[in-house]
Amino acid sequence: MKHPTVRFVITHIVATFMTLVSTAVGAQSRTCIIDEQTGRHHCGWLADEQGFRIADPAPAVVAPVLPPVYIDNRSRRDIELERERSQRMAFEQQRLQVQEQVNALFVEVLGRDADIVTLRRVTAQVMEGRALADVRIELATSAEARSTINQIYREILRREADPTGLNAQISGLRGGMSMAQIRKSIAESPEARSKR
Repeated sequence: MKHPTVRFVITHIVATFMTLVSTAVGAQSRTCIIDEQTGRHHCGWLADEQGFRIADPAPAVVAPVLPPVYIDNRSRRDIELERERSQRMAFEQQRLQVQEQVNALFVEVLGRDADIVTLRRVTAQVMEGRALADVRIELATSAEARSTINQIYREILRREADPTGLNAQISGLRGGMSMAQIRKSIAESPEARSKR
């Protein structure tokens, strides 16, 4: 005994085939006209002047509209090479943007451009997922940042930075202030104004 699903599929295929055959052989369509005065539908077969039924015209065959086909004469290897080249270019553009951001942090926090070795190392770290905020914190708490702040104190206030003042300036650097802003805030402090 056959499976019920198979029997249903075969029955469905046969019924579809019979419908197609009966439609194609001598089938005519009915036409309905709406009487504008009464609003009634009058349906019937198409007929000529003597009342004889008119066979339907041959059905129009409409070709499906296909999307345009673009012929690419390049080999698969050429296409792969172009894709790899595009990916390398995109990566290089991203690396250059990150490198500019890292160098801008060095200028902002330490007041100088990054040396090439450090710039490459930190850029690679950021490309691998390290946050720029972490880089900023590292630069702000570095010995170089402490030394630069001490130098500003010596130049403007003619003394070494006290631990409280040094920690306050380092917190400012960590929070987004630049070394130039630190210099300006120290220069505009009451102590600096009294020493002029």
